Amino acid sequence: MKSKYIPYFVIAFINFCFVLSAVYYPPLRDELYYLYPTKLNVFQEYGNAYFVGNPRIGQFFCNLISRHLLLKIIFELLTFNSLIVVFFLLTLRRLPVLRNVNDLLKLIIIAGLFIFLINYFGEMFYYTPFITNYTFTTIIYLLYIFIVSEYYLNNNNILENHHVNIFLIIFSGIFIGMCNEHVPPVLIGASFLALFWNFFIKKKKIDYKIAISHISLVAGYLLLFFAPANRVKFKVVGKQSYGFNIWDYLKNFKSILNLYRYYNLELVLFLVSSVILVLFLYRKKSIQKIFFIRLLIFFLLGLLCIPIVAYSPLLGTRLLFFTNAMFLVVIFSVYFKSVEVYKAQKIRTLVYIFASCFSVSFFIISVLLSYNGRKNYSYITSQIAEARRTSKNVILSESFNFYTDTFGNFNRRIFLENGEEYIDSNINKDTSEEMNFKTFYNLNNLSVKKKH
Repeated sequence: MKSKYIPYFVIAFINFCFVLSAVYYPPLRDELYYLYPTKLNVFQEYGNAYFVGNPRIGQFFCNLISRHLLLKIIFELLTFNSLIVVFFLLTLRRLPVLRNVNDLLKLIIIAGLFIFLINYFGEMFYYTPFITNYTFTTIIYLLYIFIVSEYYLNNNNILENHHVNIFLIIFSGIFIGMCNEHVPPVLIGASFLALFWNFFIKKKKIDYKIAISHISLVAGYLLLFFAPANRVKFKVVGKQSYGFNIWDYLKNFKSILNLYRYYNLELVLFLVSSVILVLFLYRKKSIQKIFFIRLLIFFLLGLLCIPIVAYSPLLGTRLLFFTNAMFLVVIFSVYFKSVEVYKAQKIRTLVYIFASCFSVSFFIISVLLSYNGRKNYSYITSQIAEARRTSKNVILSESFNFYTDTFGNFNRRIFLENGEEYIDSNINKDTSEEMNFKTFYNLNNLSVKKKH
């Protein structure tokens, strides 16, 4: 009887450790911009970002939470739990019932496998510019995909069934379109393809709320695509806005393959195994055709984003987060369906034990690394503050180093970077981090001693 409480303990424990990690996590890279206050309110600050900075709607939330620790922790905790719940929703086509122990087991399995396979958890959940611009927006994308797929594949009109207000639909569509540059084109293409297929081929009347959601999505994406800040962003990285260079494009494709090789090799192996397994199940007629089509669409939605990501002037793991999320939905769906078809309860138990143990271990290490990272950050900044008392030209003996030698490559699962490059020995040229520290501490120069 007592074993039924273990899932509750596991979920409570990982959430508790998540909060501790978020509290201790040191400011990284662009977060240093928020060290000092601004005279602008969040609406004015985002308006400025739309023209010269970052026009994505997630930047509004980044500005909102990054200067307030409590808001930051609440937002990050809600985002983490919401993503796991949305994975459950897309995988099993219903929301979990928290009083149901079996649903809790499934949530833990989803959370554990997600953390194990994503390989760069920290930057997507503790670093505010990425959690607001990529993780949070991925949740919004997944919800849109769920609503649209339910309508076109399962004749389940969620917008009509729940009497969603038309103005909320328009606002939400515009919001979704302004989340990112690389995902909405795929969502727009898939949405209108489904609309035309159902209207012209199947002769099905399309609900006006669904159609308006598609149109609003296009409107939002146009607002993002033609934002003045995008031209500024391309200019800063030395690229031509709306231009195309085949060699840069192919080079970016190679970089994307390397990102999967170094960060998501386990995910690729799981995905390939899942594809083979679902093809086998479909051939044996162990799954319905609609289930197979649903997974095929999810797989393609993730895959088709990669050619768009390759066009980006700057690449990184964060740009592949939506793609990886769609691949994970496929993996989760195949796993739970296989357990159901083969009644493999022993396998489910083993996976649950692995997911629980890995999650608990991961978050214990996360707390330790975040705490040590914060200690290092506090030590270096205290050195700056102490040196500032006697001079506005500060030369440190060392820069930041958030990594802990004991955990080796695991550091990268938590930290975006180790921070060593934040302060360099070149007095004549400032890094963006040096400029932020110089502004905050009112310095003329900030550097580290040259290494001989």
